[in-house]
Amino acid sequence: MPSGAATGAVVVKTSGGTSNAVTFTLTQNAAFSPSTISWTATSSFAVGLSGHAAAFAELNGTTTTRAVYVIGGADNTNAPVTTVSYATVGGSGSLSGWATTTALPIALSFDAAAAATPANARITAPGFLYVVGGATDASGHASANVYRGALAANGTVSSWTQMTALPVPLHSLGALIFHGDLYVAGGATTGNAPVGTVYRARIDSTGALGAWQTEAALPFARAHFGFGPRRIPLRLRWGQRGCGAQRRQPFGQHHR
Repeated sequence: MPSGAATGAVVVKTSGGTSNAVTFTLTQNAAFSPSTISWTATSSFAVGLSGHAAAFAELNGTTTTRAVYVIGGADNTNAPVTTVSYATVGGSGSLSGWATTTALPIALSFDAAAAATPANARITAPGFLYVVGGATDASGHASANVYRGALAANGTVSSWTQMTALPVPLHSLGALIFHGDLYVAGGATTGNAPVGTVYRARIDSTGALGAWQTEAALPFARAHFGFGPRRIPLRLRWGQRGCGAQRRQPFGQHHR
């Protein structure tokens, strides 16, 4: 097959209907080098934040809305905030201006967030935003609370509902949704001590969470890390392995 050949319109047909058409273009190889990545400035926050959670959701209604969410975080006094902001993603990847939506029930920083849509969960609603754990004050007292935000088709959060709490309070943890389940990995307890525990809860069709199940632990305790799916395996990147004294930004130190 020569490089650059196109397949034409490809659709997926099920009992529920036919998907939009997508054209696949083939290439003989796809060389990639990190040195080719470039960054372009886009819309800035109204205020500086650290330790905020972020998530992305593609919401399908009459039109498709792609939105990036920033949830909680700490201000320049290291105090957690309740603010929830979102920006829509344009066709070029640029962000619209940031808008605030329904605030969290409590102030949180170093929380984790994940978005569920019909593409990654068994839900029938446009989407839900899950906010897990976090620190409730500048001293790093951890929360076990889990909140679910209902996402409207235009990207706004209409309301927050408290869900099944985590088995233990955690901040600086990782969270993602994979095959309809919400996974939580690692994090730190009050006192900034990293843990290696992994929990999983099933998301039902209404967006409610089932009981938390304990999964196989990480091979090491880890907090402040990147956590996400890469094809089938779940991947954990970097993080903090040890605990340290609290500083002005008590959770923001990243170690390899």
